[in-house]
Amino acid sequence: MKKMAIVFAIPFLLTACLQLTPTVSTEFSELEAKAVLEREIRLMCNNKKSKIPAILVQIDASTAEATIDHWIFDLEGTQALVFPSGIATGDYVREINSGICR
Repeated sequence: MKKMAIVFAIPFLLTACLQLTPTVSTEFSELEAKAVLEREIRLMCNNKKSKIPAILVQIDASTAEATIDHWIFDLEGTQALVFPSGIATGDYVREINSGICR
């Protein structure tokens, strides 16, 4: 009898846990994600302003893919990840920060 009660209660407990879990999806648009990425590029390349226009052209030409909690921009084989919190990271951002705009 006790096993039946536990087996019967588990689906209800799982449902309750899922209802309490916050949803991660967001209304973060591609345009907003590009704006965050462009802002990060401008901050990183502040000392080399002549390189900014070419980088922004690459960003505009990139393909973007939405995931449940961030955007992935594919830029010439490297990726930039942009989160709704305003964080841009990934191989492309590291390449810009450590090489191109250093």
